[in-house]
Amino acid sequence: MQNAVQMVRNIEDAFCKADPEHKEVYQANAEAYIEKLNALDAELKEIVSEGSRRDIVFGGRFAYGYFIHGYGLEYESVYDSCSADTETEYGADGGCDQLHERTPCKSIFYMKNSQRRMWPERLQTQQGRRC
Repeated sequence: MQNAVQMVRNIEDAFCKADPEHKEVYQANAEAYIEKLNALDAELKEIVSEGSRRDIVFGGRFAYGYFIHGYGLEYESVYDSCSADTETEYGADGGCDQLHERTPCKSIFYMKNSQRRMWPERLQTQQGRRC
């Protein structure tokens, strides 16, 4: 969450420099938004601390590294990065079956508009997983 707070600060600074006449408005808006981010951060920390698992299984390109590491979680994915050029470690045809064999979880997360849309249906029907 600290990255998001820093982004808000950077935007605040840029607006204040570009329009010093309304500096107080930008500062107040930034503070209000940072308060919301801090509240969300506290809520997420509480959820994670009360959780029984620390791992997330992701069936697509994983772009949540800062989130995972920021909350002390771990993840497993068939991709080693979120780059569009990355193939799975199992080849271009995917790898959720192999990922399923390595992980005992009941849910596999994926991006809604993923090119691997067949994974959720296959995992739900063949393996009883929730996607």
